[in-house]
Amino acid sequence: MVAAAPVLAGCAAHHSAAADDDTTALAQDGTDTSATENDTETLSSSFIASTGTLGLASSGDLGGGALAAANVGDAARATYVPAGCLTVTSDPTSRTATYHFDHCSGPYGLGEVTGTVTVTLTPVASSATGASRLKLDFTGTGLKVNRATADWTAQADITSTPTGSRSMVWRAQLSGTTARGRAFTRTNQKTIAWTVGQECVLVNGFSDGNVIGRNIHTDVINYSRCKGECPAAGSELRITNATNGKVVDIKYDGANRATFTATNGSQTQIVLACGL
Repeated sequence: MVAAAPVLAGCAAHHSAAADDDTTALAQDGTDTSATENDTETLSSSFIASTGTLGLASSGDLGGGALAAANVGDAARATYVPAGCLTVTSDPTSRTATYHFDHCSGPYGLGEVTGTVTVTLTPVASSATGASRLKLDFTGTGLKVNRATADWTAQADITSTPTGSRSMVWRAQLSGTTARGRAFTRTNQKTIAWTVGQECVLVNGFSDGNVIGRNIHTDVINYSRCKGECPAAGSELRITNATNGKVVDIKYDGANRATFTATNGSQTQIVLACGL
Protein backbone atom coordinates (compact mmCIF):
# COMPACT_ATOMS: atom_id res chain seq x y z
CA MET A 1 0.00 0.00 0.00
CA VAL A 2 1.33 3.42 -0.94
CA ALA A 3 1.23 5.95 1.87
CA ALA A 4 0.60 9.66 1.41
CA ALA A 5 3.66 11.72 0.54
CA PRO A 6 5.27 13.18 3.67
CA VAL A 7 5.80 16.91 3.99
CA LEU A 8 9.56 17.49 3.70
CA ALA A 9 11.76 20.24 5.08
CA GLY A 10 13.30 22.45 2.42
CA CYS A 11 16.78 22.81 3.96
CA ALA A 12 17.74 20.58 6.87
CA ALA A 13 21.34 21.16 7.92
CA HIS A 14 21.57 17.97 9.98
CA HIS A 15 19.59 14.97 11.22
CA SER A 16 19.21 13.42 14.62
CA ALA A 17 20.41 9.85 15.09
CA ALA A 18 16.82 8.67 14.83
CA ALA A 19 16.34 10.49 11.55
CA ASP A 20 19.52 8.91 10.20
CA ASP A 21 17.78 5.54 10.44
CA ASP A 22 14.59 6.74 8.80
CA THR A 23 13.95 5.26 5.37
CA THR A 24 12.41 8.51 4.13
CA ALA A 25 15.60 10.42 4.98
CA LEU A 26 17.65 7.70 3.27
CA ALA A 27 15.45 7.98 0.18
CA GLN A 28 15.72 11.78 0.18
CA ASP A 29 19.49 11.78 0.49
CA GLY A 30 19.91 9.09 -2.17
CA THR A 31 17.67 10.81 -4.70
CA ASP A 32 19.10 14.27 -4.00
CA THR A 33 22.75 13.27 -4.40
CA SER A 34 21.93 11.29 -7.55
CA ALA A 35 20.22 14.37 -8.97
CA THR A 36 23.29 16.52 -8.26
CA GLU A 37 25.63 13.93 -9.76
CA ASN A 38 23.40 13.66 -12.81
CA ASP A 39 23.38 17.43 -13.22
CA THR A 40 27.18 17.41 -13.60
CA GLU A 41 26.97 14.48 -16.04
CA THR A 42 24.31 15.99 -18.27
CA LEU A 43 25.97 19.41 -18.17
CA SER A 44 29.21 17.78 -19.34
CA SER A 45 27.44 15.92 -22.13
CA SER A 46 26.05 19.26 -23.35
CA PHE A 47 29.62 20.29 -24.24
CA ILE A 48 29.78 17.52 -26.84
CA ALA A 49 28.84 18.61 -30.34
CA SER A 50 25.33 17.75 -31.46
CA THR A 51 26.47 17.33 -35.04
CA GLY A 52 27.63 14.21 -36.87
CA THR A 53 31.17 14.66 -35.58
CA LEU A 54 32.51 14.54 -32.07
CA GLY A 55 33.84 17.74 -30.58
CA LEU A 56 33.83 20.10 -27.65
CA ALA A 57 30.69 22.18 -28.18
CA SER A 58 31.40 23.04 -31.79
CA SER A 59 30.75 21.63 -35.23
CA GLY A 60 34.42 20.78 -35.67
CA ASP A 61 35.82 17.36 -34.87
CA LEU A 62 38.47 18.00 -32.23
CA GLY A 63 39.44 14.33 -31.92
CA GLY A 64 42.59 14.93 -33.93
CA GLY A 65 42.64 18.68 -34.29
CA ALA A 66 43.87 21.66 -32.33
CA LEU A 67 41.83 23.17 -29.56
CA ALA A 68 41.39 26.87 -30.31
CA ALA A 69 39.00 29.71 -29.59
CA ALA A 70 37.67 29.49 -33.13
CA ASN A 71 36.30 25.96 -32.66
CA VAL A 72 35.25 25.84 -29.02
CA GLY A 73 32.14 27.08 -27.34
CA ASP A 74 29.76 28.05 -30.15
CA ALA A 75 27.24 25.25 -29.68
CA ALA A 76 27.30 25.45 -25.89
CA ARG A 77 26.77 29.22 -25.93
CA ALA A 78 23.77 28.70 -28.19
CA THR A 79 22.36 26.02 -25.89
CA TYR A 80 22.29 28.05 -22.66
CA VAL A 81 20.07 31.06 -22.04
CA PRO A 82 19.82 33.96 -21.57
CA ALA A 83 22.23 35.00 -24.30
CA GLY A 84 25.62 35.89 -22.89
CA CYS A 85 25.22 33.92 -19.66
CA LEU A 86 27.95 31.50 -20.78
CA THR A 87 31.41 32.60 -21.84
CA VAL A 88 34.08 30.22 -23.12
CA THR A 89 37.84 30.67 -23.28
CA SER A 90 40.49 28.25 -24.50
CA ASP A 91 44.20 27.51 -24.41
CA PRO A 92 45.29 25.69 -27.61
CA THR A 93 48.65 24.72 -26.12
CA SER A 94 47.20 22.84 -23.16
CA ARG A 95 44.05 21.78 -25.08
CA THR A 96 41.92 23.29 -22.32
CA ALA A 97 38.56 25.07 -22.53
CA THR A 98 37.00 26.95 -19.62
CA TYR A 99 33.25 27.51 -19.36
CA HIS A 100 32.00 30.37 -17.12
CA PHE A 101 28.28 30.14 -16.27
CA ASP A 102 26.29 33.03 -14.82
CA HIS A 103 22.70 32.05 -13.93
CA CYS A 104 22.15 29.99 -17.08
CA SER A 105 19.38 27.60 -18.02
CA GLY A 106 20.20 24.75 -20.38
CA PRO A 107 19.17 21.37 -21.79
CA TYR A 108 17.91 18.36 -19.80
CA GLY A 109 16.29 20.56 -17.14
CA LEU A 110 19.53 22.29 -16.06
CA GLY A 111 18.56 25.46 -14.24
CA GLU A 112 20.31 28.33 -12.43
CA VAL A 113 23.75 27.13 -13.56
CA THR A 114 26.50 29.30 -12.08
CA GLY A 115 30.22 28.56 -11.70
CA THR A 116 33.20 27.41 -13.71
CA VAL A 117 33.98 24.16 -15.51
CA THR A 118 37.40 23.52 -17.05
CA VAL A 119 37.76 20.77 -19.67
CA THR A 120 41.04 19.29 -20.90
CA LEU A 121 41.08 17.26 -24.11
CA THR A 122 43.13 14.16 -24.93
CA PRO A 123 42.64 13.06 -28.57
CA VAL A 124 42.26 9.33 -29.24
CA ALA A 125 42.53 7.69 -32.65
CA SER A 126 39.24 6.74 -34.30
CA SER A 127 38.39 3.07 -34.52
CA ALA A 128 38.24 0.99 -37.69
CA THR A 129 34.43 1.13 -37.51
CA GLY A 130 34.45 4.89 -37.98
CA ALA A 131 33.65 5.73 -34.36
CA SER A 132 35.42 8.80 -32.96
CA ARG A 133 36.72 9.05 -29.40
CA LEU A 134 37.67 11.75 -26.95
CA LYS A 135 39.06 11.58 -23.45
CA LEU A 136 38.17 14.57 -21.31
CA ASP A 137 39.12 15.71 -17.81
CA PHE A 138 36.64 18.01 -16.05
CA THR A 139 37.06 20.28 -13.05
CA GLY A 140 33.99 22.07 -11.70
CA THR A 141 34.53 24.87 -9.19
CA GLY A 142 31.70 26.25 -7.07
CA LEU A 143 29.20 24.94 -9.59
CA LYS A 144 25.59 25.65 -8.65
CA VAL A 145 22.87 23.78 -10.52
CA ASN A 146 19.21 23.42 -9.55
CA ARG A 147 19.79 24.72 -5.99
CA ALA A 148 22.66 22.29 -5.25
CA THR A 149 26.35 23.24 -5.10
CA ALA A 150 29.36 21.04 -5.89
CA ASP A 151 33.11 21.07 -6.44
CA TRP A 152 33.99 18.11 -8.62
CA THR A 153 36.47 16.41 -10.90
CA ALA A 154 35.68 13.80 -13.52
CA GLN A 155 37.21 11.77 -16.30
CA ALA A 156 35.17 10.89 -19.38
CA ASP A 157 35.91 8.52 -22.25
CA ILE A 158 33.46 9.41 -25.01
CA THR A 159 32.64 7.53 -28.19
CA SER A 160 30.69 8.91 -31.14
CA THR A 161 29.35 6.94 -34.12
CA PRO A 162 28.48 8.29 -37.57
CA THR A 163 24.81 7.43 -36.87
CA GLY A 164 24.63 10.01 -34.07
CA SER A 165 24.84 7.85 -30.97
CA ARG A 166 27.07 8.97 -28.09
CA SER A 167 28.32 7.00 -25.09
CA MET A 168 30.41 8.25 -22.18
CA VAL A 169 32.20 6.23 -19.49
CA TRP A 170 32.22 8.57 -16.49
CA ARG A 171 34.27 8.52 -13.28
CA ALA A 172 33.86 11.42 -10.86
CA GLN A 173 34.50 12.72 -7.36
CA LEU A 174 32.18 15.35 -5.87
CA SER A 175 31.63 17.29 -2.65
CA GLY A 176 29.11 19.97 -1.80
CA THR A 177 25.55 20.43 -0.59
CA THR A 178 22.32 19.02 -1.98
CA ALA A 179 19.27 21.05 -2.93
CA ARG A 180 18.02 20.50 0.65
CA GLY A 181 21.28 21.87 2.09
CA ARG A 182 22.80 18.53 3.16
CA ALA A 183 26.57 18.11 2.93
CA PHE A 184 27.87 15.23 0.79
CA THR A 185 31.02 13.65 -0.66
CA ARG A 186 30.61 11.11 -3.47
CA THR A 187 32.52 9.05 -6.00
CA ASN A 188 30.79 7.46 -8.96
CA GLN A 189 31.27 5.36 -12.05
CA LYS A 190 28.63 5.36 -14.75
CA THR A 191 27.88 4.91 -18.42
CA ILE A 192 25.91 7.69 -20.11
CA ALA A 193 24.26 7.37 -23.51
CA TRP A 194 22.36 9.74 -25.79
CA THR A 195 21.56 10.19 -29.48
CA VAL A 196 21.81 13.33 -31.56
CA GLY A 197 18.36 14.79 -32.18
CA GLN A 198 16.71 13.00 -29.27
CA GLU A 199 15.74 14.57 -25.96
CA CYS A 200 16.96 12.13 -23.30
CA VAL A 201 20.23 11.08 -21.64
CA LEU A 202 20.30 7.56 -20.15
CA VAL A 203 22.51 6.73 -17.15
CA ASN A 204 23.49 3.40 -15.54
CA GLY A 205 26.10 2.75 -12.85
CA PHE A 206 26.73 3.35 -9.16
CA SER A 207 28.00 5.86 -6.62
CA ASP A 208 29.33 5.72 -3.05
CA GLY A 209 30.01 8.20 -0.29
CA ASN A 210 28.60 10.16 2.62
CA VAL A 211 25.60 12.40 3.08
CA ILE A 212 25.76 14.26 6.43
CA GLY A 213 27.82 11.37 7.80
CA ARG A 214 25.64 8.52 6.53
CA ASN A 215 27.48 6.09 4.22
CA ILE A 216 25.25 5.55 1.18
CA HIS A 217 25.71 3.29 -1.85
CA THR A 218 23.46 4.01 -4.83
CA ASP A 219 22.80 1.81 -7.87
CA VAL A 220 21.57 3.81 -10.85
CA ILE A 221 19.27 1.79 -13.12
CA ASN A 222 18.06 3.19 -16.46
CA TYR A 223 18.01 6.71 -15.00
CA SER A 224 16.78 9.00 -17.75
CA ARG A 225 16.81 12.82 -17.95
CA CYS A 226 14.88 14.53 -20.72
CA LYS A 227 13.48 18.05 -20.99
CA GLY A 228 12.33 18.35 -17.40
CA GLU A 229 14.37 18.83 -14.25
CA CYS A 230 12.97 15.62 -12.69
CA PRO A 231 13.99 12.14 -13.92
CA ALA A 232 11.81 10.50 -16.56
CA ALA A 233 9.24 7.85 -15.71
CA GLY A 234 10.80 4.39 -15.39
CA SER A 235 14.05 5.68 -13.89
CA GLU A 236 15.13 3.72 -10.83
CA LEU A 237 17.58 4.02 -7.92
CA ARG A 238 18.46 1.37 -5.35
CA ILE A 239 19.84 3.10 -2.26
CA THR A 240 21.66 1.22 0.51
CA ASN A 241 22.73 2.45 3.93
CA ALA A 242 26.16 0.80 3.90
CA THR A 243 26.36 0.85 7.70
CA ASN A 244 23.16 -0.98 8.62
CA GLY A 245 22.27 -2.61 5.29
CA LYS A 246 18.90 -0.90 5.00
CA VAL A 247 17.75 -0.68 1.36
CA VAL A 248 15.14 1.42 -0.41
CA ASP A 249 14.19 1.16 -4.06
CA ILE A 250 13.10 4.36 -5.80
CA LYS A 251 10.92 4.39 -8.91
CA TYR A 252 10.19 7.72 -10.58
CA ASP A 253 6.85 8.70 -12.08
CA GLY A 254 8.17 11.42 -14.39
CA ALA A 255 6.90 14.30 -12.24
CA ASN A 256 8.07 15.65 -8.88
CA ARG A 257 7.25 12.54 -6.87
CA ALA A 258 8.62 9.03 -6.62
CA THR A 259 7.61 5.81 -4.89
CA PHE A 260 10.12 4.01 -2.71
CA THR A 261 9.89 0.45 -1.49
CA ALA A 262 11.58 -0.43 1.81
CA THR A 263 13.14 -3.78 2.73
CA ASN A 264 9.92 -4.88 4.47
CA GLY A 265 7.92 -4.24 1.29
CA SER A 266 6.15 -1.10 2.48
CA GLN A 267 5.79 1.68 -0.08
CA THR A 268 5.85 5.43 0.42
CA GLN A 269 5.71 8.40 -1.90
CA ILE A 270 8.25 11.21 -1.50
CA VAL A 271 8.45 14.70 -2.93
CA LEU A 272 11.64 15.13 -4.95
CA ALA A 273 14.05 18.04 -4.54
CA CYS A 274 13.49 18.79 -8.23
CA GLY A 275 9.90 19.60 -7.32
CA LEU A 276 10.69 22.03 -4.54
